[in-house]
Amino acid sequence: AKLRQHISLAQELAEQIRRENQFEIMAPVTMNLVCFRFKPDGVEDQYELNRINENLLKKINASGKAYMSHTKINGSFTIRMVIANTYVERRHVEEAWKLVRNSQ
Repeated sequence: AKLRQHISLAQELAEQIRRENQFEIMAPVTMNLVCFRFKPDGVEDQYELNRINENLLKKINASGKAYMSHTKINGSFTIRMVIANTYVERRHVEEAWKLVRNSQ
């Protein structure tokens, strides 16, 4: 039941990310994992995008409010948010997404 809830929250988060102009989903959302990156308007250079997203991830993790990991997908630095804690609720996911948006 918890995994089903986590999968549902991941799908909701992915929809929020898709609605943002400056963020993009980088891989199909499977189970409770959402892979995304920040893509500011006018920035097309892959190395610059990678640098921007690496810095964003460092800010998120340094805040102590959330921990996210990363991977590279076709050379693109990609932030990974896993929704897996037993006690996670919708508000936690919303707070984490707000932290991401406010950290860039």
